Amino acid sequence: MNLVLSDDGKPKFQIEEVEPSKKGRYLTKKRLKLQRKRVKKKRKEANKNDPRRIRPKGKKTKQKFPTAEARLKYKIEKVAHSHVMCLCLVCLAPVLLNHSFMHIS
Repeated sequence: MNLVLSDDGKPKFQIEEVEPSKKGRYLTKKRLKLQRKRVKKKRKEANKNDPRRIRPKGKKTKQKFPTAEARLKYKIEKVAHSHVMCLCLVCLAPVLLNHSFMHIS
């Protein structure tokens, strides 16, 4: 964009269109690789500065169990408890069903 004087003496802006050079129009394989590398580097830098990734360094979540044995023991107790509940339901289901039909009729 250039500032030039018009025929009547008033200043005006003139837009000058420049054609891209022939050398830059078509990328060689090497230039294409370098361009992709620059773009990738730019994206990586932007991802590093992403505020969602910023957290206090070194702070770990507290473990629920002190040892692996304690965790396994808890899991086994939990499974045993659920099996007992299932067995109770299976054993009591026919009794409960018969009992409910007696009251209906």
